[in-house]
Amino acid sequence: MLRKRFLLPLLAACGAAVEISVASSGGNATSGLQYGIMEELIRNRAFQGGEKYPSNLDAWIPIDGSALSLKNLSQPLSSALPTSVNVKGTAGKAGLTNLGWWGIDVREQTYTGSFYVKGAYNGTFTASLQSNKTGEVYASAVIVSKSARGEWTQHNFTLTPTKAASNTQNTFSITFDASVSGYLNDPHLSLITCDPSNKSAVLAVWGGFALNGDAIPESELGTYVQDALDELEFLTGSVDTEYGALRASLGHPDPWTVKYVEVGNEDNLNDGLDSYKSYRFQAFYDAIKEKYPDITVLASTVEIDFPGDAGGDYHLYDTPDNFVEKFNYFDHSTDAKSSGATPAISHSTHGGSAVSQKGSSSSAPKETPTKSLEQHTFGPLYYVAGVDNTSNSHIFKAAVYNSTADVPVSLTFDGVKAGTSASLTVLTAADPLGMNEVGAANIVDKKTSTVTAGVNGVFDFSLPNLSVAVLKTE
Repeated sequence: MLRKRFLLPLLAACGAAVEISVASSGGNATSGLQYGIMEELIRNRAFQGGEKYPSNLDAWIPIDGSALSLKNLSQPLSSALPTSVNVKGTAGKAGLTNLGWWGIDVREQTYTGSFYVKGAYNGTFTASLQSNKTGEVYASAVIVSKSARGEWTQHNFTLTPTKAASNTQNTFSITFDASVSGYLNDPHLSLITCDPSNKSAVLAVWGGFALNGDAIPESELGTYVQDALDELEFLTGSVDTEYGALRASLGHPDPWTVKYVEVGNEDNLNDGLDSYKSYRFQAFYDAIKEKYPDITVLASTVEIDFPGDAGGDYHLYDTPDNFVEKFNYFDHSTDAKSSGATPAISHSTHGGSAVSQKGSSSSAPKETPTKSLEQHTFGPLYYVAGVDNTSNSHIFKAAVYNSTADVPVSLTFDGVKAGTSASLTVLTAADPLGMNEVGAANIVDKKTSTVTAGVNGVFDFSLPNLSVAVLKTE
């Protein structure tokens, strides 16, 4: 009983409606912080592992009775990628499907990818993005096999969906005809990728710190800084450079473009922050900027004073309550010191993390204007509002956190008249930690309804506790 008495004051009840009026000017602009810099779609793309965590087929499932097995061949793709998957079919279509990171968000954009094959095969491969729920194919590409017996060959493809998927319950597949003559029914595949072509990758380099708390002394750090510079030369250098020539000799003469380099990963954990702030980050930053002044160097934490034009990875593990407290964290901030990384959530409900992300989406100048709000009291309802530049629809995004009852909302947009219709999508779940997984029953309930603006253009609706909602005018 004592525990309950202490908890009750933390919960809020909403009797009267929360009245929100969205103006047509002012406010901040929508931030890209919640979207990240790189979106990697394929999970377990290279079947990597070690003694403690062996290679596995996590996220991969066979197609039409194919048999999948991991192999460590005498001639692997590379010494760093020794494991490949053997796909064995009998007749007709064979292949494998990747479930992505709890699904794949398919949009109307170009996706590029590749996969490596070992084993002679005279037919074609098909790469595709499809709904795991309905089987609808959003995009596919036929790739003529270039594979040869005893050699690894790279096969590239481009996928361009003509429409966006309505949810993230989608998968990526590679199939082939197992009955075609050649190597017949069991090629080996490795390093399978498929990513949006308009994303910028972040190169992560080891920052001289291990998760057991060991930090490389300052006097010995130079070797690892040079490793980072050599890696950048391998990726971006011309064929006239030592490591650019090595890249070309491995089959990729054209250099890649690297705009961002992040030093280390989660260096604020396991007592790594002192050495990171004292000398480790600065050593990498100085060396990289001297040779590559146009590259943005990112710290793996924001708990640091940034030198020069460095940025930081807002990579946070926190409790739901602390996420809620950070709702206004990015208000009126700029791009100058933020990398665009999404907070990483360790212990959270969808309500707490949703509140944090709503806050980050209403700050920092980006593309879509976010409107000013005449009502500024937040909790248990947290929200942002704006205009979709592509459709001119008005948008309201909200999350309810720690409410003892449904929260009534009365919402108006400047210029929106009575009779205007809007779609209202609300996500709820009985379990605060519940999530939908590809191939499993939906735990998070999604309901979409139509709301019509009444007198004076007011949209009236209610949102339950621990819900996430989006209203968009039609």
